Amino acid sequence: LRLFKEGDLVRIERRDSLTLCISSRAEFSVLKECPVGAHEVYGHPDYGKVYESVENQLGLIVGLTLNRMDQPLLYTVKFGEGDYACKAILAHKYFAKVIRGNK
Repeated sequence: LRLFKEGDLVRIERRDSLTLCISSRAEFSVLKECPVGAHEVYGHPDYGKVYESVENQLGLIVGLTLNRMDQPLLYTVKFGEGDYACKAILAHKYFAKVIRGNK
């Protein structure tokens, strides 16, 4: 079951009070699940400096890692100038494929 392939354009969506974000302090460029700012319970003053939401942004899938059973494990997504890794389970939850019109 492959929901996305290389070259697909995807939009990041919100699910309940969670979305995907990028950590500016992470060692690796990874998309993580985090609470939406308005619903965040933990109000640490550095929160805004550490996590940047990618909700409603467009990303291009530039890489796909499969397991031995040909199932997706990891997607590599390009946002602007950076490439970010996203676990397949999070991608299937938060990515929505952008369908291009016939124009």
